[in-house]
Amino acid sequence: MAVEDIDLPRRKISVRRAFVQGEHKAPKVLSRAREIDVLDPAVDLLRQILTDAQHAPIEEIEVTHLDNLTIGKEQVRLLFRDPRTDMPWSQSALDRWFKKHTAKAGVRYRGFNQSRHTFASRALSHFAEPQWIIRQLGHTDDQMLRNHYGKWMPSEMTAASSAVMALDKALSDKWDKHRTQPNAEVEARRAHVA
Repeated sequence: MAVEDIDLPRRKISVRRAFVQGEHKAPKVLSRAREIDVLDPAVDLLRQILTDAQHAPIEEIEVTHLDNLTIGKEQVRLLFRDPRTDMPWSQSALDRWFKKHTAKAGVRYRGFNQSRHTFASRALSHFAEPQWIIRQLGHTDDQMLRNHYGKWMPSEMTAASSAVMALDKALSDKWDKHRTQPNAEVEARRAHVA
């Protein structure tokens, strides 16, 4: 990811390239090139990351296009560098860092790519629209969501019942307000008849 991929005023991140085996490439499927929504918990963190990266050097990188033949050049300020090498994280270095991080946090280790599964499952358990989740993940249909990513999480049930109760209260309040407020049209007719 690069500074140029983040649009905080719009709360969007553009997913335009991947870093695979030391090469920048277009996503392997056209639908994976997308804009994703930046959710509230990430806004402040991304603001801090962008502040820290404002002096990052602009680099020209080569990006292999979807056809795997054409190579384009982009001017970017890459984020998330390995602090020991100042190079983009390699898969193995990132995995080692993540293992240490999960051990420090007291969380059972799972590969960092599993965060996609957690995101999808938590979003489904909080009643997020499945089509929105599919778009966030860069899928073309719901097959991966149904079969691999999204699972109902019973531990999220308290949040689900709270959401349903909040919806019920909002609808009840609106109904009560509607019932107790006189309809302006009816009042006008009554005034005209009198």
